[in-house]
Amino acid sequence: MAEVEAALVLDGVTAAYDRDPVLRGVTGTVPVGGSLALIGPNGAGKSTLIRAILGLVPIVAGSVEVLGTTPAHARALVAYVPQADQLDREFPVSVLQVVLMGRYRMVGWLRRPNAAHRRAAMDALAEVGLADRADERFGVLSGGQRQRVLLARAVAQEARLLLLDEPFNGVDATTTDALLAVLARLRADGVAVVMSTHDLSVAHLACDEACLLNGEQFAFAAIAEALTSERLKATYGSSALLLDDGATLLAR
Repeated sequence: MAEVEAALVLDGVTAAYDRDPVLRGVTGTVPVGGSLALIGPNGAGKSTLIRAILGLVPIVAGSVEVLGTTPAHARALVAYVPQADQLDREFPVSVLQVVLMGRYRMVGWLRRPNAAHRRAAMDALAEVGLADRADERFGVLSGGQRQRVLLARAVAQEARLLLLDEPFNGVDATTTDALLAVLARLRADGVAVVMSTHDLSVAHLACDEACLLNGEQFAFAAIAEALTSERLKATYGSSALLLDDGATLLAR
């Protein structure tokens, strides 16, 4: 695929389930190596927008361009990191096997990963600080450790656009630091990052821009311009309580 300047272009995106729009009029661009925080209350459309970028939700108006093409054609170059607690902890798979799933595009579904693929997976685990847990069952890890394994899977995939759904939700300080370090390294290598988060402090640390959503777009701008008390209160409505530090938003 030819080099592109924008990893993601959203143009008036309206997404729907059963033709009933749940998110309207989202417009903005994420450059190669850029990072965007999706911020809004529960049910605001953050996960819907991520699924639309993945090509999993119908777009009834506007368009989504991923790495210069359609979401379907770019899917192999897009990595998705779900919340760890959404996965079945009883599924009998090792930590290394989870990370190797990120190599399937290169390995092929009917072939076994070779030494180079296993080495790439182990390198990804080392980057998130979990190489010593490679042979353990994924489900026995803590929530924060499982989140780090899922990020390692995305690293092993060598994607050019990384989508994360609440990656910092309920994780400890060690995991937060590890995730931030890996995201910074990926961005330096030209990977674009889009993540949903309720944590404004994390958004300031990890992202250049923020998109405020609540069924529609309230802002798509640089972090300092988007995360003002006025725009946050407009987005969250009466449920917003912005603390004096300017970086903490409570939804009541």
